[in-house]
Amino acid sequence: MRDQVTRINIPDAATDVVLFVHGFGVRWDSRDMFTDIRDSLPKSWGTALFDLYETEDDDVYITTVDHQVKRLRDIQRLVQKQLPDATIHLIAHSKGCIIASKALLDVAGQIILLAPPETIGRQLEDYLMQYPGAKRTDTELIIPRKDGTITHIPLDFFTQTAQLDPQTLIAEYAKIHPIQLIQTTRDEVIGETAYKKIENCNGVTITQMSSDHNFTGEHRTQLLATICQLLS
Repeated sequence: MRDQVTRINIPDAATDVVLFVHGFGVRWDSRDMFTDIRDSLPKSWGTALFDLYETEDDDVYITTVDHQVKRLRDIQRLVQKQLPDATIHLIAHSKGCIIASKALLDVAGQIILLAPPETIGRQLEDYLMQYPGAKRTDTELIIPRKDGTITHIPLDFFTQTAQLDPQTLIAEYAKIHPIQLIQTTRDEVIGETAYKKIENCNGVTITQMSSDHNFTGEHRTQLLATICQLLS
């Protein structure tokens, strides 16, 4: 039976809660990046980490964009129901930035987008086809991942995402809520980014970090410090 992990931890009398929206093909912990951010937050803060996709043992099944948006909105409602007076913050990574922007969540706290792609869709399909062991069938692309999981991607997912313009979505979200965007300048996944459509957009503040896509090694420490500063 397929499952979707939901890990909501909200201490009694918490005043702030952070929702985390993971990137493409990974699960709720975002390969330790989100759990590291969670552990760096004040102990009194709540967190909500969850799978956007469906899982069964080591298999990860990518869901539709609309399903992912609904999943995020449902999690926000769960958090608000549990703690209606809390300030909700949103931290998203990579493709999760697209889902977060498309969801247009009305939150009172900070919105932090980590390494959002400039484009997505067919470019993503071409990138994934280069993975060792990648297999394309009539209905899906199957990708063995380094962490031992196997990602199943319906081919129509690439059609759906190709119709989305990440920068336009971010600009629309910035009309209703200020956005902090952290740009990676040594990104091996999404490559060099310029964000020309939003670099001068009202409501979008871009901070550059000389980091890889997942903020590994010394970049993780810098990321945690930057996020703590933005949330303070």
